[in-house]
Amino acid sequence: MNKNMKKSLILSAFLMMAGGLFFGQSVEAKAADATIAKGVTIEGMDVSGLTASEASEKVGDYLASFEQATFTLNAEGKSIDATGAELGIHSLTDVAAQAADYGKKGNPLACYMASTDLKAGKTKDFGVSVAADIHTMKTFLSEHEEDLVTVVVNNGLKRENGAFVYVPGTAGKKILINESVASTADFILKDWDGNDCEIDLEVVSKEPEGSEEELKSVQDLLGSFNTNFGSSTTPRGINVANGTSKVDGTLLYPGESASVEEKLGAMTAANGYAPAPSYENGKTVDTYGGGICQVSTTLYNALIRAELQIDERSAHSMVVGYVDLSMDAAIAEGVKDLKFTNNTDYPIYVEGYTEGGNVYFNVWGKETRDPNREVSFVSETLAVTYPGNVFEPHPELPAGASVLVEKAHTGYKARLWKIVTVNGQEVSRDVFNTSSYRATNNVYAVGTGSDNPDVTNALNAAVATQNGGEIANAVSPYGDASGIPTVSPAEQAAIDAQAAADAAAQAAAEAAAAQAAEGATP
Repeated sequence: MNKNMKKSLILSAFLMMAGGLFFGQSVEAKAADATIAKGVTIEGMDVSGLTASEASEKVGDYLASFEQATFTLNAEGKSIDATGAELGIHSLTDVAAQAADYGKKGNPLACYMASTDLKAGKTKDFGVSVAADIHTMKTFLSEHEEDLVTVVVNNGLKRENGAFVYVPGTAGKKILINESVASTADFILKDWDGNDCEIDLEVVSKEPEGSEEELKSVQDLLGSFNTNFGSSTTPRGINVANGTSKVDGTLLYPGESASVEEKLGAMTAANGYAPAPSYENGKTVDTYGGGICQVSTTLYNALIRAELQIDERSAHSMVVGYVDLSMDAAIAEGVKDLKFTNNTDYPIYVEGYTEGGNVYFNVWGKETRDPNREVSFVSETLAVTYPGNVFEPHPELPAGASVLVEKAHTGYKARLWKIVTVNGQEVSRDVFNTSSYRATNNVYAVGTGSDNPDVTNALNAAVATQNGGEIANAVSPYGDASGIPTVSPAEQAAIDAQAAADAAAQAAAEAAAAQAAEGATP
């Protein structure tokens, strides 16, 4: 037997013995697995006998002091304070889980030695390493840049009396956010002692972007669109006008992008919005900013006619009435946004205004497309889902009463075609987007309130059938049943479709008979 083989056998035997000793205590270890072994601490805190979850809570209490620490951020002679929580201070590892696993999981030999050390009275302390979350820090600095430095104002434009006016910008400073975040994160990870501290951010001088000559190129109308909101309630009209004013004046240089949600701001009274009807979970409810989607939708249609790059667009959950299917663009805070990029070689300017119950958006820039080239968009319906009727008993309404509490929406699947013609000849036809809109039922409240329990029971039984005819019959002795539909929208649609088909067949038969009569020999 050679020397290396002999060593291997000895090592294997030792490992087997250690494993046997360790696993020989499997019953005892299994019983103790639920709690942390005696002698294990975290940052000097005794966590023995605790579960990993309980230890995690203890670590959380320890970390709370770090989250409450004050970081004074300095830039250009100005300062703001941020808490550790605002900078995303967190533990780098799940130290509670590490403590719970010590001596129980992992390499058998290491577990055996750890277990032996703990039984001999030795302790094992786990340190908590903290770091700052990069994304959280970037967001904080971006949101507070204007509190720290005099930000640059780019050269810009405004539209007055149908003409563009050049608006000179001003030089300023810019926080080098990536660099500042990197140096701050490195300090917190390596040198921070957990106490209040000061951090100097990295700042650079910045001149305004856009020359007067470059901005003078913005003279051509690249795309425009308008929709009508004249039948809206006053609060909804306020929201449309307010939102339009916030998007108006958007100036993007080549390659720059914009988020309509960011432009519109928070849907609050403080930001100029009022409660008005909007879609939420398949129902129409009053929310601040209700109707704001008409702003994003009208803008979307102007943008696609200008052929700007659409980075994000979402359809509504249910159909809207102010544009064709697949021509809408919904806004829902934190969920749906309309984002676009200036993919031209020149600046573009978005003009928006309301007038006479209409909302208008114009996209201005420098026209470089073939003057004989025209772009149009056509909606195509791919599928239709008809709604039904749902009846709900309402004991607070008197017997015989019925109220339509939620109006149905027909469901659709649709797509939008982009069609390009040159000199009147079609050169391309491409699917631009696809959209799905959910169907929702009519919901009727049927009054079942009565002093006579037999009446209430009879009406409840009728409502339970969900059959409009039966419900109408049950209601008729106590009130006007004409408000209760006896057929669903889906059934009515089928009836209408059959009637249309029958009418078409009749017309075709009459036309054929007339043609035969004309050809007959007198």
